[in-house]
Amino acid sequence: MITGSIGSFAVLLESPVQYFIGDWIYVQVSMLRQSQAEYEGFKHEIQRLEEEAEFLNRFVILPSLLTAFIFIIEVKTVLL
Repeated sequence: MITGSIGSFAVLLESPVQYFIGDWIYVQVSMLRQSQAEYEGFKHEIQRLEEEAEFLNRFVILPSLLTAFIFIIEVKTVLL
């Protein structure tokens, strides 16, 4: 036979549920914060790599342009 009121039984049931929900929310918020930090890190890394690629492309484009200009000048001199 169960002794005590229904209210005290409800408190016994409610307490573990509250702890479970509280723990679950804490875990979700922690995971969200970690994901946000990783996202910001990836954004920073992408920006850094884009800047590096832009810097390196200057060294690729300039020699290519110089080679094209030299070729054009050589063709003009041969044709003249």
